[in-house]
Amino acid sequence: MNYIALIHKNSRSDYGVSFPDFPGCITAGKTLDEAKDFAQEALKGHVDLMKELDEIIAAPSSLESIMEDANNKISMDLPSWRITKLCGQEIH
Repeated sequence: MNYIALIHKNSRSDYGVSFPDFPGCITAGKTLDEAKDFAQEALKGHVDLMKELDEIIAAPSSLESIMEDANNKISMDLPSWRITKLCGQEIH
């Protein structure tokens, strides 16, 4: 399954990454490549812990449903805080 990651950036920050399907699973990197690498590690660790705790891992949300969330729409509208890239992580 592929989950969407939102990568956020403003002029005074590193590249921040969040996963709408996994609240609390966040990370950041100084470069886009570093943020992507850290995001893959963060998501894997988050999902591994969920499995260890026998928590249900929901199916991925669609991009459309993620963008219906008011918080994500606001992020896109703010000039200094925007979604710059979407990436997925394979979960087995």
